[in-house]
Amino acid sequence: MTTSIIMPVSGPVSDISTTSEETFGAGLLGPGFVIEPLGHQFISPTDGIITALFPSHHLIMMRTTHGLDLMIHIGFGSEAIRGDALNAHVAPGDTVREGETLITYTGKEIGQGTNALTVFLVFPEKNRVTVTQMHEGRYDLSIT
Repeated sequence: MTTSIIMPVSGPVSDISTTSEETFGAGLLGPGFVIEPLGHQFISPTDGIITALFPSHHLIMMRTTHGLDLMIHIGFGSEAIRGDALNAHVAPGDTVREGETLITYTGKEIGQGTNALTVFLVFPEKNRVTVTQMHEGRYDLSIT
């Protein structure tokens, strides 16, 4: 099966193995991407259902309409984004469409190059997702 997604926030995208964050970089949570966000609005990368939302709103789990689980983790190494700085626009059980706003960041500006807003898009089902092509902001995935 193949599917296509967009990134949950605009900004430079790299393979998750390039991050200095050890748990994500080692692939312990699954393959994925690391994004250095240029914006403060985090959107749904595809159609699906929100399956979990941490109380701090820094972590969202969803299941796509194709049955693929994915995790969006916002920030690491900083408590600056916790609390009121992240506002959720969804709740567990909500059905979302690609591009729909999930979370907005309303805290102070954080300079590029800091880890505070680094975003991880992870597919917890290891070895199940392979990026086959990237074009015009869309990522084609092979799901086996």
